[in-house]
Amino acid sequence: MLGLGNSVMTPIVSSGFGKRGSLVLDGVGDYMTVGSMNDTMNDTFTITWRIMFDDSNISGHQISGQANSTSQDMTYMGFVSNTSHYGWHKSNNSLNSVNGGAMWTKSAGNPTSWMTIGMAFDCTGGGTNADGRFYCEIPGKESYVQYSSMTIANVNAFSSNNPFAIGAWINSGGSAQWIHEGGAIADVAIYKGYAFTQADFNEIYDSPELDYRTLSHAAYLTSYFPFGEAGTADVMGGITPVYAGDPTVSMTHPSD
Repeated sequence: MLGLGNSVMTPIVSSGFGKRGSLVLDGVGDYMTVGSMNDTMNDTFTITWRIMFDDSNISGHQISGQANSTSQDMTYMGFVSNTSHYGWHKSNNSLNSVNGGAMWTKSAGNPTSWMTIGMAFDCTGGGTNADGRFYCEIPGKESYVQYSSMTIANVNAFSSNNPFAIGAWINSGGSAQWIHEGGAIADVAIYKGYAFTQADFNEIYDSPELDYRTLSHAAYLTSYFPFGEAGTADVMGGITPVYAGDPTVSMTHPSD
């Protein structure tokens, strides 16, 4: 286990990173950030990761995202109190939001299964509209919503001054709201220039043992956090993450 505190980690580029693991969140201010959308994910992109909650009886909250100080630009995903998955993207005050069905049955004191989460925006169509895609899958339930009403100009004009968080979201006031039930995240990956389809998300969900660097769209993989023996570094060397609180690295992975 590795205690991180409020630390900035030096990224490494690795040809082999050993056994994958996860980042354990204790529910008291633990999360990671991967930079702003302008710097890390603008235009056509995908961000995906796996997550589980230590207690399935959640009260409802965001699990990722960011907002700027004016609340004009924000994006996040999460679960409401009945465990329905939702996604929200607002840019230049233009709002797109989705809300799927309940993803699991609550059971106080019992953990959820691992689930795969994803957000993608496709600005390659050549017209004025971008496709926005929000995805969540857990054993027995899948939520996937695609919409085409977000303009490309708005996606590219996203001007947040707060970082994009995973395991929390950064609100317009710059304060983080984290997963207070505790849990873990794994396989954080960012693709620039490629927007996952439903089939792409299904592929990584169905085969958690896959090394993302071997997949057909690997040329667009700019950041990858396998945790485990790789520690907390981005093995692609794309970004320098910041870890808040005191998360720890575990050798437990969803494929175990």
